[in-house]
Amino acid sequence: DVFLGESLVGQKYRHPLVEEVPAHANHNEPYDHRVVSADWVSMEEGTGVVHTAPAHGPEDFEVARQFGVTVFNPLAKNGFFTQEAGKYAGMYFEEASKQVIEDLKRKGLLVHSSTYVHEYPFCWRCDTPLMYYADKQWFIRVAGIKETMVNENRAVDWHPDWASHRFGDWLENARDWCISRERYWGTPLPIWTCKSCEHRVVVGSFNELKKIAIDPSKVPEDPHRPWIDQVELKCPECGGVMAREPYVVDVWMDSGVAHTAGLAQYGLEGRLGEYYPFDFITEALDQTRGWFYTLMFTGASWHGKSPYKCVLNQGHVLDKFGKKMSKSRGNVINAIDAFESWGADVYRLYVLAKSPAWENINFDPDETKVYRRVLDILWNSVGFALMYMPLDNFTAEKVDEGLKHLELEDKWLLTKLQRTIEGVTREMEEVDTHTAARMVSDFIVETLSHKYISLIRRRVWEEADSPKKLSAYATLYIALTEVLKLIAPFTPFIAEELYQNLVRSFYPEAPESVHLTDFPIADESLIDDELSADARVAMKVASLGRAARSKAKIKVRQPLSEVVVRVLSLIHI
Repeated sequence: DVFLGESLVGQKYRHPLVEEVPAHANHNEPYDHRVVSADWVSMEEGTGVVHTAPAHGPEDFEVARQFGVTVFNPLAKNGFFTQEAGKYAGMYFEEASKQVIEDLKRKGLLVHSSTYVHEYPFCWRCDTPLMYYADKQWFIRVAGIKETMVNENRAVDWHPDWASHRFGDWLENARDWCISRERYWGTPLPIWTCKSCEHRVVVGSFNELKKIAIDPSKVPEDPHRPWIDQVELKCPECGGVMAREPYVVDVWMDSGVAHTAGLAQYGLEGRLGEYYPFDFITEALDQTRGWFYTLMFTGASWHGKSPYKCVLNQGHVLDKFGKKMSKSRGNVINAIDAFESWGADVYRLYVLAKSPAWENINFDPDETKVYRRVLDILWNSVGFALMYMPLDNFTAEKVDEGLKHLELEDKWLLTKLQRTIEGVTREMEEVDTHTAARMVSDFIVETLSHKYISLIRRRVWEEADSPKKLSAYATLYIALTEVLKLIAPFTPFIAEELYQNLVRSFYPEAPESVHLTDFPIADESLIDDELSADARVAMKVASLGRAARSKAKIKVRQPLSEVVVRVLSLIHI
């Protein structure tokens, strides 16, 4: 026949395994073993009538609560069936599945059997199949703070922007938080229940527990299990004995109160107002359902506002073929091995510069060579300064005098430096670290090393002291000093080493570390954009000249009697 699915609602059926599992004969009316309706059932999978197991699925459980269906659960937490399972008692749940199919077939009740591929939970460590399991646990109700979380999230500066909407959707659909875990190790759930009247007490601190324990001597120095489980309280309602609930707290609760606990552990609770909400937080994208959420949950419920102002979501580091790194696959690159092979700063600069932080990156060891070259060039540039400046007794006190005699290439470099400072600052404030890292790298390689140092070599080779030489030293010293400050957040170790060798050598009164200096601020008085535009034209001409020599097979050092440059347009040069 052809009919609407709703016409089946209320139809009763005889359980097909009632002989194998006698407990099914004892289930209650009116809805046990009847067809009920649910809005998540579709015709795309199966017949439109689905089996419901309230003890083993969240949607099934909600339907059972709605209609008063018995939550029958003859399965132990170790995955083996109990005596309530009748014929299947003692079987592992996967093993029992095969036997159930055989029994249905034997009884002539099996219409069709096949393998269906679908999502299923597995242990992320050992790939053991897992099972959903209805149990009594402890929850924190979300209803009272959901609106606060949603509103507070609108004021958070998320990077990338779409993460804000993703997190907002998660908050809109947030459910009560199950905070209890049946594990041995962890923060004990601080709830004691009376064995007689079931009155409960939530203990607010370790010191409070010592005051109200029946036997204070049993309060351990180490507040973990099993010692904490020995502490009993006197019930304030009936005078009975109270025992601690045998759970530990979800570890996300521990990390979720970092905004306050991080200060409390140092006795700085009184300074929470100076730091809360915190300016910046960063973690991987999956933490929108993890740490970012628990921080927001506890912050909104405890302090009434978001615990952070700005969030940077990071992508994951995959192998060079785009596969997730896994010990079982053998494609994991140990961080310590990476640092020893390529250097910690090379690794940092490569990861930060390769792509936007919120995108996954395919880690290719060969690509690190590009940024090893950048740092080698920076090292050699400082080495160039350290080779010639001491020969002429240059010191930082001579910088101001050198700035009075700037040549065109000096003014050009200082202009490029100020614009780089502006650009890096702007990108860092927008949390576009990849663009900032590339800007610094490009300035070091192309502007400072390939162009400027090449231009001033003849000036520093002059035997006698001269204003030209002093201005070159002053310009190079300023550029290197500011570059070390710019790159310090990306490559802290090499920046510190070069800062000590260069800046502290020529200026002993400088701050003790590059990380104790202020981040550079562009000096408008050193910017000459018109000169910079002229320099771009000159460099374009030089580039075209080299290309013409190459095409004509004329060596670079071979003198030419005449060069003619025909300028058709200055647009886009």
